[in-house]
Amino acid sequence: TQAQSSATSNLPHKDSVKNSLWKSGSVAIIYPEESEFLNEYLAWAEGVKQNSRYLTISIFGDKSVPDSILNDSPLLIVGTQENNQLLEKWLPSTPISPTRNGFMFQGMEYEEENQSVFLSWYPHPANPSIPMSILTGNSDQAIIAMMGPSSRRNGMGIGFGNWDYQ
Repeated sequence: TQAQSSATSNLPHKDSVKNSLWKSGSVAIIYPEESEFLNEYLAWAEGVKQNSRYLTISIFGDKSVPDSILNDSPLLIVGTQENNQLLEKWLPSTPISPTRNGFMFQGMEYEEENQSVFLSWYPHPANPSIPMSILTGNSDQAIIAMMGPSSRRNGMGIGFGNWDYQ
C-alpha cells in the first residue's frame, strides 16, 4: 500500500529533507537482528549497497547501530513492529499507527498478514532535518515481498517516489 500523507505544519518541507539526504551522501539500513528472516533482510540490504550509485549504504542491526548513526544519519528501517525495536520506538511519531493486529495508515486499518507499508523519506523523529524511511508490515514475508530485487527502482529496491511522504 502506498499513499500520500498530509504534511503537518511542524514538519520541514520535503525539499529540505531531500537536500539533507543528498548532502549526507549516505543511508543506513537498519534491519531486525532477531528475525527468522535475517538472511533475506541481509541479502536485500547487501544488494542495495552493491547497486547504489549515488549514496553510500551502511548496514546495521537494530540492536547494534551506533547512536551517532541512529540520530544523525538518514535511515531506512525495515522489519515488523515486533522484531525491530526502532519501529516500536519511532512508529508512533509517523503517520503509521500501530494497531492491535497490524497498522493504520491514512484512516484505514491494515490487518492482513500480506500487507505492508513504505513511508519514504519522512522527517526523522529525533532529528527532523534528516530523512527516515520505514518499510514495515504485518509479517516479514509481506515486507520481503515488497522489497523485490534490489536492482530495481534506483538501486534501493523501493522507489524514491516523488519525494512526498509516501
